[in-house]
Amino acid sequence: MFITTALILFTFAVYRVPIWLWAAFLFVTTALFWQEYGVLVWFPTVLFALFSTPPLRRLFLVRPAFRMLKKQKSHVSSMEKQALTAGTPGFEKGLFTGRPDWEALRKLPPLRLTEEELRFLNGPVEELCRMSDDWDIRYKKREIPDYLWDFAREQKLFGLRVPKERGGFSFSFQAQSLILGKIASRSIDVATMVELPTSLWPDEIVEKYGTEEQKKYYMPRFAESKEIISFAITGISNGSDATAMRDVGIVEHGVHEGKKVLGIRLNWKKRFITFAPKATLLVLGFQLFDPDNLLKREKDIGITLALIPANYPGIRIGRRHLPTNVAFPNGPIWGEDVFIPIEWIIGGVERAGQGWKMIMECLFVGRAIALPAISVAAAKVAARYSAAYARIRRQFGSPIGTFEGIEEPLAQLVETAYLTESARAVTTAMVDAGSRPLAVSSLMKYKTTEYARQAVNAAMDIHAGRGVVDGPSNYLMSAFLAAPIGVTVEGANIVTRSIITFAQGVLQTHPYLYEELESGEEADEKRGLKRFEAAFLGHISFFVSNVCRALLLNLTGGVFGRAPKSVPQKVARWYRMLWKGSCNFAYLSDVTTLLMGARLKKKQKLGGRLADALSELFLLSSVLKRYEDDGFPESDYPIVELCMQNGLYRFQQALSGAILNFPVSFLRPILYILTFPFGTRRSPAPDHLGHTVVRLVLEPGEVLDRLTRYIYISNDPDDITGRLEVAFKKAVETEAAQKKLDLAVRAGKVKRMYGVDWVGEAERQGILTKQEAIDVRELEELAERALSVDHFDPKEIPTG
Repeated sequence: MFITTALILFTFAVYRVPIWLWAAFLFVTTALFWQEYGVLVWFPTVLFALFSTPPLRRLFLVRPAFRMLKKQKSHVSSMEKQALTAGTPGFEKGLFTGRPDWEALRKLPPLRLTEEELRFLNGPVEELCRMSDDWDIRYKKREIPDYLWDFAREQKLFGLRVPKERGGFSFSFQAQSLILGKIASRSIDVATMVELPTSLWPDEIVEKYGTEEQKKYYMPRFAESKEIISFAITGISNGSDATAMRDVGIVEHGVHEGKKVLGIRLNWKKRFITFAPKATLLVLGFQLFDPDNLLKREKDIGITLALIPANYPGIRIGRRHLPTNVAFPNGPIWGEDVFIPIEWIIGGVERAGQGWKMIMECLFVGRAIALPAISVAAAKVAARYSAAYARIRRQFGSPIGTFEGIEEPLAQLVETAYLTESARAVTTAMVDAGSRPLAVSSLMKYKTTEYARQAVNAAMDIHAGRGVVDGPSNYLMSAFLAAPIGVTVEGANIVTRSIITFAQGVLQTHPYLYEELESGEEADEKRGLKRFEAAFLGHISFFVSNVCRALLLNLTGGVFGRAPKSVPQKVARWYRMLWKGSCNFAYLSDVTTLLMGARLKKKQKLGGRLADALSELFLLSSVLKRYEDDGFPESDYPIVELCMQNGLYRFQQALSGAILNFPVSFLRPILYILTFPFGTRRSPAPDHLGHTVVRLVLEPGEVLDRLTRYIYISNDPDDITGRLEVAFKKAVETEAAQKKLDLAVRAGKVKRMYGVDWVGEAERQGILTKQEAIDVRELEELAERALSVDHFDPKEIPTG
């Protein structure tokens, strides 16, 4: 009877049965069997009866918890509130609650572009890529040439998101992402030229918050690319911590264009400002103060944004930084005693103090759309070119791609390209559907930029000397030099991972936590207690349910996890594993927020590991979504399996790391047994799976094309990447002839050395047919051009 009762109560917990039903069930059960087990069995019944009675529950449970909350002063700052209200959760909310909504994920639109978007991608964007000479940009000129700026303006590349009625394109975020990615696959510098005006969203900020006068004047100029906008936020004292901003504006009366007007006296020192040396318009962030109460508001108004012409009196601009020697313009801006009219605040005086919300909306697009687009393009380029190079380059009579030492990094490149492109497509689909998920934007920024860095490093390892010798033939160096920039900008990855992703995500998506914290700030204590009680009781039910669900799923290997009914069984298995992982993540997140409270931001190693766990859940969910959207191609399944096995292993390591280092030490064994009752049994994907995956990409075809979709691909043998593509195809076509020639060389029948016509000798001996000899000669010429490195006369090399 005891076991039956325990199972029923366990079921109650899983399905979050109301507390009065617990009390009723326990009362009936105890009344029937108390004589057999003794009077002590009444204790749980009495306890639940007490807590199902509102006055007693408030007296002994709710009110003490409420007082503890207020005593801890755990609250959400005004800036955090602005950040949270700037976003809205999407699919990731289910990952935080332990109940992923697979149908919501699957209903997100698959990767599709409108005819107009596709024409633009295959027309002006293709032409821009063809025109871009990366070596000329980043080495010879160290500047994006004027003809590229002019072409971008002519084609309205800076007006991708500007509404059509204001002269722009109104393209989707999906289209914007793919456009940036395609340009980045050719030149990171040129992609940055297009990225900043579109990714930092000044046009949409003005459209959403600007005054009618600002919209009327600026929006057509944005669409026609008449303004080069520089987003001036970062200063010497502030980076990710905007509260440390020392750039200040004082409300006062002053003279503007010969008239005395109400305005702002500004002083600032900004650095790391992209486009600053070429900017015509600044979006300036500063702390606004009104010491004389001229605006009839508080004296400390807060962070504010204003639109200021770059050539305005008092502004010093034009000097450049050299971030890893890339060519896109970046530099400092100083403003000393700059007086501007109050109307230059974005949105006018009514929007003064709302700058942090606007900044977060701008950064959201950069983190969720632009940086992932460029980073994913780098990963896809690294995978495609490394596969081609590994097939063309031969050692010991075989392509180096068949060597196990090369297979390992090449398999990682394939996994990275598939994984990150899957997440990029899902994220942009979520944003197009109206979501503004803060946690997803943060994790996409730090994960994709870090994956890009790892991918470029792996590609450099595979290319060896071919990759490290710079020159016009080097197609990797630009991405290699730019990789640290992506990791650093718009919130350094160290900060984004350890402080922002989990902390903001749990506040935005948790069904009760934010309401609990807000209730503690109520001026009316009775009202606050009422709000707190509803949220607190729901939170207890939510937590107990997730703990019980996690235990059930962990003991049964996830077989009771939910999966869509219409997917193949081999795919449904992965959905169930992610359901189980989500449940574990949800309960551990709850334990963390409950016990850490306001200390969570200081427990950055713990926050970072939980951010890693969340990232794996989101990335792997995106992989399954992509596989379905592509029509479940059987040829891609080994790549999917590689992603899932390695991703679930990384998820396991992130959770176990969080538990084994949990700040409350006595809970560690309890949490570990609950999460891993049979130990950490997952391993990385086996070598044979990596071998299978690499074989799929060592020849041109639909698998490689799907893997590296929407990047710039040239078939011009005079182009640095075109010659690689042509040689790649020829290497596959002539593989049989090459093997015959290699065997003849090994047998001593043919001498392969300079000064000897070894191909002609093989043809004369009947080893190769006439056509095979023609093909091999062509391959030899193509491969030599594709594998060659550049060399220079010393006079051509700058000395300083």
